[in-house]
Amino acid sequence: MAWKFLIDSDVLAYPLDLQRLIRINGWNAVSYQKSGISPHKPSEVIFADGRIILLFDEQIERKQLRFHIAHEIGHIVLGHYCFDSPAIYEKEATMFARRILMPMTLIHNLQLCTAGQIADVCDVPLCEAEQRLNRYLNILTTRGKFDSHTLELELKRRLGL
Repeated sequence: MAWKFLIDSDVLAYPLDLQRLIRINGWNAVSYQKSGISPHKPSEVIFADGRIILLFDEQIERKQLRFHIAHEIGHIVLGHYCFDSPAIYEKEATMFARRILMPMTLIHNLQLCTAGQIADVCDVPLCEAEQRLNRYLNILTTRGKFDSHTLELELKRRLGL
């Protein structure tokens, strides 16, 4: 799902431009501060009058905010349309965020070997880069196979890797 979303959104470079993704998908993003809504969590998605609106706390550190927004994009793309997200929805949205912000093909083909490198190239929090690096190393040691799915190959091609 993440590869298809990135391809359909015509992503050609990293770090991922989240503002562009929001714009081309016809969603709206506004900070709690500008909307007059009191922040009660880092970010959320609301559905109002047929529109999808991502609300976010603009006072959160930039890299952390990028991850929260990607997480909310995950909820939208994955069709999580309930107000109280079950734990599985939260896990799926987090995995989606990691996959779009830090695709394995990017990590593998740029030979990003440390969490710091991933965090810098992908403009994500170090803690999330550490999680993705651990997943990458697990795949590398258990199956050692990357760039084998047609969608992953297409993303690799589009990114010029």
